[in-house]
Amino acid sequence: MKSFNIARRYIESMIPLPAAEWSRLIPLLSEATYQKGELVFEAGRPFFYLGLVVRGLLRVFYTTGDGKEYIRAFCYEGHPFGPYSAIIRRTPANISMNALENTEVVLLDMTRFPSLYAEHSCWQELGRIMAERYILVREEREYQFMALDAMARLDACLRDHPNVLNRVPQYHVAAYLGISPITLSRMLSRRRS
Repeated sequence: MKSFNIARRYIESMIPLPAAEWSRLIPLLSEATYQKGELVFEAGRPFFYLGLVVRGLLRVFYTTGDGKEYIRAFCYEGHPFGPYSAIIRRTPANISMNALENTEVVLLDMTRFPSLYAEHSCWQELGRIMAERYILVREEREYQFMALDAMARLDACLRDHPNVLNRVPQYHVAAYLGISPITLSRMLSRRRS
């Protein structure tokens, strides 16, 4: 239940949540644990949950037909995750996610969440805010790839994820930045000098 309390604090950081409404949400929540390396979900399969990382670290990635991986995001403590557009469309995910560390999460069943909209306006507000945050994150990531050079993307990554180099293998950080591991190593050497 400690993880549910963390989820409640996260939700209440976005909206005022009347005490009676929390009891409506609890049946839609579950806890899950993933071991390092374990898939949370994979492209081509449905995953109709939004989650919150309670402890640990996840990576969200695309895999091309020839097996190359592109990392879209790292999700660590206090960060939401899930294949949002696939949930809305009720289609299989086009991304995959796995644990980079042993990870504990709280999952919200998004097949049942919309039923709360008619119960209280706080749930509509929460849905709107979650969508807005998703859009903001995606637009920032898109901007970084379209408008910034590799060094500026690295600076943004280190600003947004200050411990990433301590927790994530450098080849994953390179894939997140859209550069080779060798290029990342050179860039980090230049930053240190």
